[in-house]
Amino acid sequence: MKRAIVLTAVLALALAASAGAMTGRFDPTGKITANGKAAHVSGPLALDQDELGATVYATVTQGGCVGSGASAYSTGTKWEATASGCTFRSGSAYVTATATISLAGGGSETYWWDQTITLR
Repeated sequence: MKRAIVLTAVLALALAASAGAMTGRFDPTGKITANGKAAHVSGPLALDQDELGATVYATVTQGGCVGSGASAYSTGTKWEATASGCTFRSGSAYVTATATISLAGGGSETYWWDQTITLR
């Protein structure tokens, strides 16, 4: 059973990597706002010609503090989201993002990325 799950995950990653699709990343520094109750994160995002727009969901984890937020993206070179749900402090934080991309021909695709950033 474990082998089947690992094989399925590896196959899914290989397919996602081979599909010349959008790329997303994080800016190396996020901004603490609202007296620590929120963390603003952002990063470059490039859509392919057949991709119309995206909803980006971000989760910021710092110790036992986990906050999340979402934003819509359609044009430009950068996505942004504000995560809330706990109290953030200056320092290192682990951030994950999931983008649900709307396709010109109908339907959608989902992409995921992660990175450790610095909150200030």
